[in-house]
Amino acid sequence: MSRVAPLNRPPRRPSAKRRIPTMTPRTRTPARPVRGPILVARIWHTLLSGWFLGKVTAAALLGLCAWVLVEGASSPAFIVSGVVIDGNELMSQEEIRYAISPEGLHVFAIRSGRYERLLQSFPAIRSAHVRPTLPNHVVVVVEERVPSVVWDTGNRQVLLDADGLALKDGTEPLPTVFAPEGPELQPGGRIDRVPVRVAESVGPRLDSLGLAGGRVEYRPSGGVSLVAPGAPRVNLGFGDDLDAQLTAYVTIRRHLEETRTRAELIDVRFLDRPYYR
Repeated sequence: MSRVAPLNRPPRRPSAKRRIPTMTPRTRTPARPVRGPILVARIWHTLLSGWFLGKVTAAALLGLCAWVLVEGASSPAFIVSGVVIDGNELMSQEEIRYAISPEGLHVFAIRSGRYERLLQSFPAIRSAHVRPTLPNHVVVVVEERVPSVVWDTGNRQVLLDADGLALKDGTEPLPTVFAPEGPELQPGGRIDRVPVRVAESVGPRLDSLGLAGGRVEYRPSGGVSLVAPGAPRVNLGFGDDLDAQLTAYVTIRRHLEETRTRAELIDVRFLDRPYYR
């Protein structure tokens, strides 16, 4: 059996390695020198930019404030020499000025809140606003409570507001509550609102009720009475239903006049059993 001779093949060449192309770095062109006009323009642009102007403005304002403070602290022109007061009727200007006494202080040292709290501690003052004004004045504007009646114990007269708060010693042409048994009220004290309400409502109408020259009296034990010379005393008690009580009084008084009956007392405290004697 004959053999087949193998074919003579050329030897296989090893494959060449793939070369990765490399990039040659570009050579940077050196920056061109900035010429004179361009440099000047850039400097001016920087100077006029918002950031720079803001810094300069802030520094200028800070310096100005410092100068004002130094000058103000050392100048006698800013020492308070006057007080302007408005809105006061119950309290005199001398009382308000004496209470805060700002004269001689530096106008920048005035503490408005402290003075306002001080003035509002007075019962007659509902609110106060204190404002220093340049160069050397202080403006005070007060809002006072409104007096409604005079509380008269015989030894002392005090103004009361509609809530029964004692505002200030004194008297005014207002309905008066005579309280011979007290209590004595100091400014800032308070009384029950019943006698105040009766005096406000009935006081201006005493003449029309046939009680000319009369007055409203209050006693802690019995409440409110209407007293007039030559007329029977009218007991209202604590004025639980004042309008109905006054209607009952007028009815009884008309009956007394029609029957020509004299009476010393008309009691309408209890509407289910009013009486006279």
